[in-house]
Amino acid sequence: MPDFYVRVANRRLDPVTDLETTRAQIVDAVREGGDFVDFVDGARVISVLITPSTTVTVHPLAEAARTLRPVPVGPNGLDAVFPSFDAYEDYGV
Repeated sequence: MPDFYVRVANRRLDPVTDLETTRAQIVDAVREGGDFVDFVDGARVISVLITPSTTVTVHPLAEAARTLRPVPVGPNGLDAVFPSFDAYEDYGV
């Protein structure tokens, strides 16, 4: 799994290839005056038209992880949400 994502026109897209290949594809598209570059959007691959005026930024996943907000835990913690594994020790017997 790549350790970066790309933001095009303020939309997060995941790369199809590694960092150097993705950068080369973007630069080539700009130098040619515009071309399509493939990215993953959710569960589908989409082609994005990259032109010299397209705003493209590359973000490492470490940066993306810092933007995540922690999930608040209730007063009983997470143990109250998940049953103990001991409750399933006879499962399938």
